[in-house]
Amino acid sequence: MPKVKLYTLSIFCMLTAFSLDYLSKLWAHAALEPGMRHTFIPGLLNLVLVDNTGLAFSLVNKNELLARFLSSTVFIGLICFYIARHRRPNSIFSWLEEIGLSIIIGAAAGNLLERFLCGRVTDFIEFAFINFPVFNVADALIDTGVGLLLISMYFGKKPNA
Repeated sequence: MPKVKLYTLSIFCMLTAFSLDYLSKLWAHAALEPGMRHTFIPGLLNLVLVDNTGLAFSLVNKNELLARFLSSTVFIGLICFYIARHRRPNSIFSWLEEIGLSIIIGAAAGNLLERFLCGRVTDFIEFAFINFPVFNVADALIDTGVGLLLISMYFGKKPNA
């Protein structure tokens, strides 16, 4: 796929992931009461509004400055990786790899923006069948992006040995 089309696809995926995350958090704050559990899909998903001041799995919880620093560092690293891989001469990327990385960047931007504006991240999706931390759309999209990258790596063209 030509690089211009890849850039267009990237921007679209980044903006879509960011927008889905942002709009879902607006909806969660408008529709849900903090701490009140609502069944969404019986036996599968609940909705419960919580504020997460930590990172994934509430790591470094209650340390807003460290959470901002670590989140920013990872985000900047993702952007640098994205730019560096596109600057390599004669580099070839699969559309699946491009979509995966772009979704990760867009979703991470959503969480990072909220962390800087509000000092926390809104989580509201809870698995009903397992004891697992409450998460949000950005978290699910980041996992989806990682999955797409792994699929691309596994099924992508192998270098000639």
